[in-house]
Amino acid sequence: MISGFREYVQSAASELKQLLKWISNTASDSEILRTVQWVWHDAKSQSVPYPGNANIFIENSWQMKLKKIDIIFDNQPYMINFETMQEYSISSGKSVPIRRKILTPGDMTISGKTADKEIFLKSCMSLQKSISCGTPSKQFYQIISLVLDIIKKIWTLCFASQVEKITNNLLLSQYKLKKASVTESCTEPVIERTLYHGTGEMSVKEICIHGFNRSFSTVYGQGVYFAVSSAVSVQDQYSPPNADGHKFVFVTKVLTGDFTKGNHDMKTTPLKEGSAMPLRYHSVVDRVDSPTIFVIFNDTQAYPEYLITCQKIHG
Repeated sequence: MISGFREYVQSAASELKQLLKWISNTASDSEILRTVQWVWHDAKSQSVPYPGNANIFIENSWQMKLKKIDIIFDNQPYMINFETMQEYSISSGKSVPIRRKILTPGDMTISGKTADKEIFLKSCMSLQKSISCGTPSKQFYQIISLVLDIIKKIWTLCFASQVEKITNNLLLSQYKLKKASVTESCTEPVIERTLYHGTGEMSVKEICIHGFNRSFSTVYGQGVYFAVSSAVSVQDQYSPPNADGHKFVFVTKVLTGDFTKGNHDMKTTPLKEGSAMPLRYHSVVDRVDSPTIFVIFNDTQAYPEYLITCQKIHG
């Protein structure tokens, strides 16, 4: 039974009917990967298979008899038109033909190959596991090589076993709005930095869905702490290992803006000295000359881009 205001009930009933239809028509993910492969054709007319997550999403949309779907590859928006069987790049306006291929037993040995693309669905929030599921991109290698290079220098018994891209459109929109505000009032040449935040397993899902909250550490203020080096974030005091020895570190975009030295009494950033208007610093640090720790007091100033799972090896 659906109850409520008449106009809302009518709308909800229609959407619920569509949802039930989708559920009844949707094959399992494993069945889709076993029987169907969607491909796109490059400039040489070579067929390139879509990554697993994209393949499932496209096939389910096809089964629902949708005419068009929006999808994101490598942080760029695309549209797939099932009527014309074309993939359109929204940014460039270019298109490539696509095809639905029914897999035979002989195809099973090559169906695991994927295009060099990261796939994130517009409707999805939280973790997308495309990177760890065999779709290595240039951005993936840049992030993983950067982090591993730092970690290996101080702890050879820890390695990154998985890197997951995080897609949360709400958090990203809030972050972009805050970035515009910080840009207007910032005097520092560097407004945004890639920093690291180690955390326990229990906090991972909360951060992916709701973003960062004030931590319990109050050395430089009662805010959210980020390290310049991942070598700091992999330490047990910041990312305590779980029962399996896994540690969790977020690679995060942070709006550090104008900063000053923090102290444990701070609940927000202090006002800028000598400013004609009552403007506050955007963040505080452990030392101004060469910061290793940044602290923010506004949760929308940070966006978690990647979650790195580091496994501690005993031996």
